[in-house]
Amino acid sequence: METIKNVPVVIIYTNFICAFLQHFFNNKRLASKVLVSTCAFSAVLSLVNVYYVLMEGPYLFDVSIWSAPWGIEFNVGYMEAFVIMVICGVGWLIGWFGIDMMDKEIPYFRIDLYNTLFLLLLASMVGIVATGDMFNMYVFIEITSIAACGIIAVKGKREAVESTVKYLVYSSIASGCILLSIALLYSITGNLNMRYMNYHLQQVMHVYPRHIMVASGLLVVGFMLKAALFPLHIWLPDAHSSAPTTSSAALSGLVLKAYIAAMIKIVIGVMGASIMYILPFNRILWLLSCAAILTGSILAITQSKIKRLLAYSSIVQVGYIFLGLSLYNDTGFTGAIFHILNHALTKSVLFLAAGYIKHQTGKDRIDQFKGIGHILPVPMGAFAVAALSMVGIPLTSGFISKWYIGLGGIEAGSISVLAVIIISSLLNAAYYLPILVYAFFHKPDKSVSAEPVRVPLNMSLPMVIMAVLIMILGVYPQPVLHFISLAVQGF
Repeated sequence: METIKNVPVVIIYTNFICAFLQHFFNNKRLASKVLVSTCAFSAVLSLVNVYYVLMEGPYLFDVSIWSAPWGIEFNVGYMEAFVIMVICGVGWLIGWFGIDMMDKEIPYFRIDLYNTLFLLLLASMVGIVATGDMFNMYVFIEITSIAACGIIAVKGKREAVESTVKYLVYSSIASGCILLSIALLYSITGNLNMRYMNYHLQQVMHVYPRHIMVASGLLVVGFMLKAALFPLHIWLPDAHSSAPTTSSAALSGLVLKAYIAAMIKIVIGVMGASIMYILPFNRILWLLSCAAILTGSILAITQSKIKRLLAYSSIVQVGYIFLGLSLYNDTGFTGAIFHILNHALTKSVLFLAAGYIKHQTGKDRIDQFKGIGHILPVPMGAFAVAALSMVGIPLTSGFISKWYIGLGGIEAGSISVLAVIIISSLLNAAYYLPILVYAFFHKPDKSVSAEPVRVPLNMSLPMVIMAVLIMILGVYPQPVLHFISLAVQGF
């Protein structure tokens, strides 16, 4: 059983090696199948990792022959194992969908480059979540940022390049804030290992209060910018809407969650409650979260193109996660972490379905979706399930996460949290339900054949699997909630 502690390292190395090998395949389709096989292998290993943590509890693993604090250490607890499973599992389904989709959106000669970037992205996100070393986390953050820029720009179109430049600028600013914070904390504690840094911060917090306050502020701002929390969301709509379909799904469903998990890990594992209580962190996070939820919903309603609507919707869902975290109680944390899984599934389905519909019909405006549900029943059916989850309809996973965040607000004595959730759900319904009405309750245009289109199995199965998981989690979420409750107890 001890060898299972190698799992995060094996996932990272496997993805890195297969990313390098992509350029040696002359057959692009074979290269894509290798990508999917690698992602499937990583998903299986992540499930093994979850089982080990459930049976044996959290663990530490020294990556090199040197032990902490000198060597790099992986610190994998319940939350880390859960997020790694989400990254690898949903990443595999997105990659699987991309087998038949990439050559339709990406120039043929760039497919191996895209595959390389996608595998690097998954590996670096696992590294961000698993590592227990601050500088090692920063290195993985930079790899993630560069790979994310690459999978946006790979289409080669003008709007994609412009979005990439904007994303690169904001991401570089965020990375600079995080690096300065790490340097400042290192100067105070003399350590980069998170456990040792936390121990020394508790000893010197009254000696260097201003240094710690500045370092905390830089860290929080850096990760909020990376995770696109309002008002630091400016880069997100263009980046997500102009990227290839699988890139949009990965960016919204996974990359944002890796940064949120990293922020949770640092705030709780490095700063600790004693330091965070000194700062007005919770209040600021609560205000920004509510602003993100309401503003993002209003901006989404004003969009006429489906991918931009989904991009603004991502801002709303990030706001929900931070809202749960801002409540600083077990129930709120449970809702926030559950929403990481919920949003990864739902937003991936939405982007994949919207991307396929645009490719098949050439339609990307909401008012052009009349009768699409009759022509493309599988993608639009999966889209409908995910959209209802975003609204928070009972028997979907979105209802569970909103329910727990709402209960957390009641426990915290903040009834306004319930008001924000209810108003936001109504606004969500205002921009998701008209799409479903257009798709299923209108007849197709006469210029378009009304015969149902058969979707390739490599595309339909990933969407169906995620849609079914959304419904299963809405009906029977107890196993996942139990695992999350173990993570929350560790906080």
